[in-house]
Amino acid sequence: VQESIGIWRTAFKEKLGDLYDSVGLDFGGSAEPTSQFSTDIYYRKDRYKALDWGTFWLTNTPETPSKYGPTVDTNRTCTWALLEDKETGFRYVHMNAHLDWMDMEVNKIQVEMIQNQIERFEAMGYPVFAGGDYNCDEGTASYLKMLESDVVADAKKVAEKANDIATYPS
Repeated sequence: VQESIGIWRTAFKEKLGDLYDSVGLDFGGSAEPTSQFSTDIYYRKDRYKALDWGTFWLTNTPETPSKYGPTVDTNRTCTWALLEDKETGFRYVHMNAHLDWMDMEVNKIQVEMIQNQIERFEAMGYPVFAGGDYNCDEGTASYLKMLESDVVADAKKVAEKANDIATYPS
């Protein structure tokens, strides 16, 4: 999920009960419910085990809660989890990001950061699913930059069944 604040994190935990677990930090670096957005990853505990996970900030200081600069409104993060299927032993990395919408040059830099992390996980032998709110449309510089990588594809373009509906509320 993206833009999950404390009240939602608490509600998810209550409603999903013991069936699901989650990983992620909010924009300020807290794992506890706060008023700041988070990019959490929820997974079924009976099916998957989180072997490792982390959150990094889409800035020049990715290990520190921060925003990219004065042209953006807030901190932006990417959470990742190395998940193992308990039945098959299959492992993959799931990434969930929320990129800037105010400055498309910053958005493109954030895409590059995600690309670099995807390549690191791929080099370790893990397939990667990178989802989230990229705050860019098809055909934009950020979208095209993401698809430059040999290991990245747009799921909408490669799926057997897909729709052509924009997800932006307007």
